[in-house]
Amino acid sequence: GFLLKKSMDIVDVYAVAKFYDNSLRSCYIDNIYSSKTLWLFKLRCKSGVRLLKIEPGVRMHLSSVEPSEKSVDKLAAFLRKHLRNARITSITQYGWERLIAVEASGSGGEYKLFVELLPRGFLVVADREGKILYADRFESLRDREVKRGLPYKPPPGWSSFEEYFANLPEKLSAGKDLVRGLVKGWGLPGYIAEEVLYRAGLFEKRNSSVSELHESDKGALVEAYKSIL
Repeated sequence: GFLLKKSMDIVDVYAVAKFYDNSLRSCYIDNIYSSKTLWLFKLRCKSGVRLLKIEPGVRMHLSSVEPSEKSVDKLAAFLRKHLRNARITSITQYGWERLIAVEASGSGGEYKLFVELLPRGFLVVADREGKILYADRFESLRDREVKRGLPYKPPPGWSSFEEYFANLPEKLSAGKDLVRGLVKGWGLPGYIAEEVLYRAGLFEKRNSSVSELHESDKGALVEAYKSIL
């Protein structure tokens, strides 16, 4: 069936960060606009002008469509002041989370843009050391503070790529059956969880208890997931 996505999942984030690190590295940030819930970055690349749309909590992607309404809010004004004519030096997935770090270097120094694509995520501008300079909003949350002058702290549950993959076999027990183990324990969207099961030859066991799995089956699931990536 055709799946309409409301936001980017972890596999999208992984793929997009890799793809854009190749295609947008060395582009210059020409201008920044705000438009409703997103920010538009006009990039000057060797291949021409590119439009990068960033909507925290939802998406980050190139687009050929310019929003009909463009304005300059406080964040866009701050970004213009500091990042105009800065050159993008890297775009990376930050740990194993729906979080992308865009690094840029300009006459004012080096900056990091943290794009959080998980629900209620933030768009944060930090200095080279990771100290918050500005954000789309400032908030005190239960497990972190997004405030000017504080070090940027990733969302709770953040883990490094290595930690995440090392702990996958034991995380399967988070669900009452195998498919839920992949969704809850591994943080996968349903359609990716089913593809992992299919590639590992375990699709028929998707509703079985995780305790019935052999260790070799767990290994096959990890390998199937890596093959998708």
